[in-house]
Amino acid sequence: MSQLFNRTAFRLAYFVLAHAETGKTGVDSNISEADIFTSRYQAMEALDIHHSWATALHGRKAIASSVWFVQEAVLGYGAPPSPGKHYLSTQTENGRQPVAGRFSTITSALHWMPFAVHAIRREFDTDPSIDIISDAVLHDRIDVSYIWFRPMSSRQVYPMDLA
Repeated sequence: MSQLFNRTAFRLAYFVLAHAETGKTGVDSNISEADIFTSRYQAMEALDIHHSWATALHGRKAIASSVWFVQEAVLGYGAPPSPGKHYLSTQTENGRQPVAGRFSTITSALHWMPFAVHAIRREFDTDPSIDIISDAVLHDRIDVSYIWFRPMSSRQVYPMDLA
């Protein structure tokens, strides 16, 4: 088990999410790294390093047209879900179960998916099959004990809108 996660306690975790405009740059839209941080300070410190790495790997054009976020989530089994009707789910021994959520829209679920997938890989040392499911599909079969990723905030940190 990873040192970042504790199966019996909730923890805050942070992620640097970066998206390039694929049409302008020709690179994959998700240029995020798999690093997960235990403090906002660590994530902001890593932002400069990640920005330099992405520039070296993808070029200045990709970075000039990219949008960067620092995301914060609560991790831990039984994390109470956020308001919304969509979940990220994975296959378990008990069938498909929600592991992250809830999200107000499918677009929101997609926005959070890189963070959730990297966290699942790190926690369970597996490459999860993640799908988006909704309350309508789950009906009353939601087992909240599987939910351990609750999105809290996603703040755009680059480019800064100073207007």
